[in-house]
Amino acid sequence: MINKICKLGMLMLSILLFNGCSSDDDDSNNNDSTGIVGTWKITSLTLESTTDWNQDGVANPNLLEETSCSLNDFFIFNADGTGEVVSDGFSIVLDVDQDVDFNNYYTFECVDYSGYTLDSTWTQEGNSVTVVTVVETIVLSLESNDLIGISEDSFQVPKIFSGGIGWDYVIEDSITTLTKI
Repeated sequence: MINKICKLGMLMLSILLFNGCSSDDDDSNNNDSTGIVGTWKITSLTLESTTDWNQDGVANPNLLEETSCSLNDFFIFNADGTGEVVSDGFSIVLDVDQDVDFNNYYTFECVDYSGYTLDSTWTQEGNSVTVVTVVETIVLSLESNDLIGISEDSFQVPKIFSGGIGWDYVIEDSITTLTKI
């Protein structure tokens, strides 16, 4: 079995750059950072395609609903512009396997690599929130009550060919949503 690891637990480490956009950005919009201060949990990690990773009969583009991995990742935003990116320390292995009749099917595995906490600083300009860690800079967009991050070409996802005979990997964008808790 060939495994390609997409590290959801290391989500904040593996995403090169979130590019957040909002159609309602303007200079008069909320520059008050007090709404950002607090803890924001990652509530979805949505891919471009829908796949039934957990084999429950329902395909879903949200990996957090399809797997039990990395359900406790969050960001902490302090009033002084400091914060933390916290992960429960799991990664997702997205793969394809074969049954005894050589039929391909999707699989996933939660792999523990030990949790981590990254110190960060953050700033807000309008609806744009920039988080800086020692690893990367993450740009999020404040939309309603959520912070949204879009990462282009961030996941390598296996896709089974029509008829189930073979499979290959495709590169997909992802959208991460954080909700204040």
